[in-house]
Amino acid sequence: MTLQIGVASAADAVEIDEMLSGSPRALMHYGPAYRAFLERVLPDAEPRWFAARESGQLVGILPAMVARGLHGTVVNSLPFFGSHGGPWISERAADPAGTGRALLRALDHWLAELRAAAATVVANPLDSQDELLRSEFGGDLQDHRIGQVVRLPPPTGSSESDREALFVNFHQKTRNAVRKAAKSGFEVVHTDQRDELDALARLHADNIASLGGVVKPPAVFHAVAASFRYDDEYRVYVARRDGQTAASLLVLFSYRTAEYFVPATQEKYRSLQPMSLLIVEAMSEAIRRGCRLWNWGGTWESQTGVHMFKARWGSQDLPYRYHVRLLDRELLKCRREELLAAYPNFYVLPFTALETAA
Repeated sequence: MTLQIGVASAADAVEIDEMLSGSPRALMHYGPAYRAFLERVLPDAEPRWFAARESGQLVGILPAMVARGLHGTVVNSLPFFGSHGGPWISERAADPAGTGRALLRALDHWLAELRAAAATVVANPLDSQDELLRSEFGGDLQDHRIGQVVRLPPPTGSSESDREALFVNFHQKTRNAVRKAAKSGFEVVHTDQRDELDALARLHADNIASLGGVVKPPAVFHAVAASFRYDDEYRVYVARRDGQTAASLLVLFSYRTAEYFVPATQEKYRSLQPMSLLIVEAMSEAIRRGCRLWNWGGTWESQTGVHMFKARWGSQDLPYRYHVRLLDRELLKCRREELLAAYPNFYVLPFTALETAA
């Protein structure tokens, strides 16, 4: 059977969705809607989705984007807050390993054409492919993350029974937090109102700025609304009390996974645990839709408190790596601030490897 490697276009969106929809390993990052989202958020970046076909049938994809900056060209698969990439191979591929190698070789040829300074593949925690990435992509450097997912129970047809099935795996402290929130008089709704999305953006900015983290600007939230279908592919959950928004949670639904995307809580309500109530509501909805996974996203190994919070919801650890190929070692002489400014939303290399970090 002949394997052909090409470049996926907008015309392939339906076929890509169909291929991903049937797999338990699919994440939103490989799909057309997320590509549209990234193109809106990163308008100066060049996208390229490599596609593998057997006898004309799509059997694999490898998404990537390019950023051109002061220190050369940087390629990520994928950029933006640790979005996952690397080869995604369909179960219907006749030779999965061979398909993965062919896709990575196509990426390698593109890197040579671009004369890239650095390239990073953020592995899929559901299918990390470490051996394939080490042998075919290589990588001078690696960075480590811990993926955390909740394996959701099958739907029972009863919301109450679905919640009970969830609670079985929660830590006692998590159960107590949910019960406390339930008794605190919060009204929980989901809404597509633009003002609630804007309110979530502002509350998120307040929360992250207080922690010294990287804030997702309002344009990111507007890109969500423009790229995903409300109620089908995303929801904004809101907990209200005393006429005020106490907490908001943006969840993305794709294929068989619900993505915990952006949470935000007003400080004065934090002790009442409104976010715990929103998470249970969203998890219950994910079960009703037939989702099999709740994806918390990646956690740094140093974020022990964040890891514990997620673990107490019955999460399973799925470690994965950032595989980094350094093609221009002059990048090691840069300062952290230089790279962040030159390549916003792209990963260049582990900052601990910089000569200036010594």
